[in-house]
Amino acid sequence: MLALEICPNPTTCVLFSTFYRPPEADESFLVHFKGFLAKYSETGLSNLIVAGDFNFPHVNWYAGCPTCSDVGTEDFCNILDDYFLLQLNLNPTHNSTNVASPGNILDLVLTSNESLVKEKRSRPPWIDNDVMRLIRKKKKRLWKLIKSGESAELFEKFKVLRRVTKKRIDTGYRSYLHIPCLRNYKKTPGTFGLSNQDVINPNLLSDLSVSALDVQKALPNINLNKAPGPDQLPPRILRRCAEELSTLLAHLFHLSLRSGVMPKLWKSANITPVHKGDKKEFVENYRSISLLPIPAKCLEIFVYDAIYDHIFPYLTEWQHGFVKGRSCVTQLILTYHHWAKALDGGCQVNVAFLDFSKAFDRVSHSVLLEKLCSFGVSGSLLRWCESYFTDRRQRVLIDGVSSSWVVLPGNTIALYADDCKSSRTIDSADDIEIYHQDLENFERWSTLNGMDFDVKKCKIVRITRKKQPFTSTFFLNNTELEQVEEFKDLGVITDHHLKWNSRVNCVVAKANRTLGLIKRICKGLNDLKTLRTLYCSLVRSNLEYCSEL
Repeated sequence: MLALEICPNPTTCVLFSTFYRPPEADESFLVHFKGFLAKYSETGLSNLIVAGDFNFPHVNWYAGCPTCSDVGTEDFCNILDDYFLLQLNLNPTHNSTNVASPGNILDLVLTSNESLVKEKRSRPPWIDNDVMRLIRKKKKRLWKLIKSGESAELFEKFKVLRRVTKKRIDTGYRSYLHIPCLRNYKKTPGTFGLSNQDVINPNLLSDLSVSALDVQKALPNINLNKAPGPDQLPPRILRRCAEELSTLLAHLFHLSLRSGVMPKLWKSANITPVHKGDKKEFVENYRSISLLPIPAKCLEIFVYDAIYDHIFPYLTEWQHGFVKGRSCVTQLILTYHHWAKALDGGCQVNVAFLDFSKAFDRVSHSVLLEKLCSFGVSGSLLRWCESYFTDRRQRVLIDGVSSSWVVLPGNTIALYADDCKSSRTIDSADDIEIYHQDLENFERWSTLNGMDFDVKKCKIVRITRKKQPFTSTFFLNNTELEQVEEFKDLGVITDHHLKWNSRVNCVVAKANRTLGLIKRICKGLNDLKTLRTLYCSLVRSNLEYCSEL
């Protein structure tokens, strides 16, 4: 063991130490190593870097746990957890010829402050010393050319050197990619055996890391008006102490993500019922507001952002719910453009407005996990999602009085919007038959995914200006769908002629009712600022909604 204290400035000191553990070392090494860490913790130094070859091959450093029942390996992992040391080297340092086993990580870099160790990129293997000399020489020629003004001779020399450098880089790159053993191979086999090895998928999202800096940036964005969850930790403390708590929370997030387990307390929620309207005696007239622990919501944001960025390229352009940069307005613009284009061509458009029955209560966890897996989410992150869905608890909290805890069923989660629409341009009777098949496909999809349609709320609108449109009767789940002349979709009335009369009349009537309400309630109020705020929030917002259409 060799230790060195480095003080780059009077206020910062880093203790850097190196270790080597022989493969046949006994438990005395761990005793010595733990004693070193205990002595370090007594010094009060906050910055430590430990590097070396520890020869613990049976550790999954992505999850931070042993892959076998070796006592020494388990003790080593426990020591790292006890002293809050993070292992930053996740690339194999001992290569393997087996594709399924990429190698072992024996050379470790342990630290109590991950910001001390920066990730450094090395130059590509085909950029050797000769190429670097040519690049430096080319830059030197270019600098001389700039200083001398316009020199034809220097410019020609620079062009020659630039061409030689580019050719040398291209040659090195081709040589790097070249496989000599295959170039002269005369016979190509008909099949290639993989020895039961999995084909490597480059588009996998298996791990997620959250640094203290990420947490420190996220905590100031917490809404101070949010109520605390069951942990009774108010958001104001997290926001004001972001710098002090970021390292601790980042470590907790790191342990949760690499182990694939969501802490039990963070899966608990207080339910506050909010009256929606009508009689207060009926429970269906209340909306449940779930209050989660603030740290859990921060961790959810990190996981959501990672999964969203990963699956976004796979989403269709018609997906507008829960997609950044898209909204009800963008969805309506896209669909109305599609319908108007068909009308301009003299065609008919059949639109089925579909509504799922209790969609927020019926999304299957197992189906959702299968879909995440199909998108390439795997490893500890997929296990974390599974843990996130299971054993969630809720209790009702009213005026400080709480009910007993209730474990939620393990088959639902509220993640999807509860309505959609299916449209098809109708030019002939064959298109009508195809549209029947579209609705049958919806039935099969809903059955496969455990979702049911609320057929009473599902409607058919024939958008056309023909005097004799194509007519037919449509069914969903063996129930005839009602055909109407207009339907309110995402707050906008869709007319069967694609006109705006009903929409305008509805908006104007609602605006007049709201203005009348403000006039009655605020009678005698002369504060223009307050009146303007009421008008903009209650009246103007309604008038401007989907005005882009």
